[in-house]
Amino acid sequence: MINKVLTVGCSFTYGDELKTPTSQAWPILLANKNNWEVNNLGKCGGSNDRIQQLMAQSMEASRKLNEIMQRAIDVNEATK
Repeated sequence: MINKVLTVGCSFTYGDELKTPTSQAWPILLANKNNWEVNNLGKCGGSNDRIQQLMAQSMEASRKLNEIMQRAIDVNEATK
């Protein structure tokens, strides 16, 4: 079940030129509609290289977190 979403992009993702980007940008609207938590890393002038780098870093951090959580589950199961 999805409950957290990461968005990475340019000014469109950030919500540039909107009166209140923190409540009107498309990632926020999508998250609100689906009851998700969102981390909007959109940035005005964000290049494709920046987007790719942030996504790679986020995926690696997520993979490490999943490994830690799985180890904790394994330890918990072994102690039952």
